[in-house]
Amino acid sequence: MQNLCGNKKRVQSFPYTAFIDAFGLYCNMYRPTTGYYLQFAFLNKSDRKRQINVFPITLGPFGAKWGDIVAALVHLRDLEFGIDIQLDTGKVVTVCAPCLAYVGNMPQQQNNAGCKSQNAKFFCRSCLIGPKDKGNIRYDVVANGRYHYEMKQNNWVDVFSKIGLADEESPLTTILTPALCTPLAFPGNGAHSEFKGIAKQILYVLFTNII
Repeated sequence: MQNLCGNKKRVQSFPYTAFIDAFGLYCNMYRPTTGYYLQFAFLNKSDRKRQINVFPITLGPFGAKWGDIVAALVHLRDLEFGIDIQLDTGKVVTVCAPCLAYVGNMPQQQNNAGCKSQNAKFFCRSCLIGPKDKGNIRYDVVANGRYHYEMKQNNWVDVFSKIGLADEESPLTTILTPALCTPLAFPGNGAHSEFKGIAKQILYVLFTNII
């Protein structure tokens, strides 16, 4: 990054992950409000748990179109490209803040990635596994995987419905972060609803007994 911006400039990079989730203000999901939060990716585990290190960016009101909410955050692209900030000392610093990934619970994460819900025929965001192969641990996720350009919308909306993709691309990848690889930008949330808690147990064993 120093080479791209020139040797005379000081460059600071602040990569982050974006957490998107809908919650009910009245203890139900009939009138959900979508929250958009940022958290720096370089924080350790203890610092990530601190509420002061979670930055609320916006709240999407109930009934608002998701694409309009994301379009209001288009200024975040400037941080990804890099902006020059003059410090009190007079020095100019180039600040870059790229988004590494979007995280969220189902079904919000499905919507974030531009996929249909987890109840669809092709429910996985990473591959094309169907209901018949749910228990097949030898399923070829490479040959039947979802890849970036296949998930980009062209003129084949009819095919989209057959493979479990929404009719429109996610505004997150079209407006805010077009450089992110679509399948990798929306990882599974192992600590919550996905994988039936198996991933959470694997992570617990990994960090407590293996590492």
